Amino acid sequence: MTPGRSPVSSGYASANVWQNVDAAVSYKIGRGSIGLVYTNTRFQDIRRTASTPNTGNAFFNSSEIDGRYYVTPALLIGASFDYTKAPHAKYE
Repeated sequence: MTPGRSPVSSGYASANVWQNVDAAVSYKIGRGSIGLVYTNTRFQDIRRTASTPNTGNAFFNSSEIDGRYYVTPALLIGASFDYTKAPHAKYE
């Protein structure tokens, strides 16, 4: 998906560089599973346009931990926790 089509990242659609690095792992335990996800997203050299209010560079690190348990084959219970940090976000 391009940044311009996503409501989450449409403010960065004019970036000259868009990099996304993802890693995920899941481990099955009986009828359940636990998973970890890490994502690093970088928008560099963002130019201001009519539809892009941001400029400069923006970097986002996101992490997720999730769990699932099948009570029956038709009933799944799941939960997740997501955290996003933007330590190097720069807007001029």
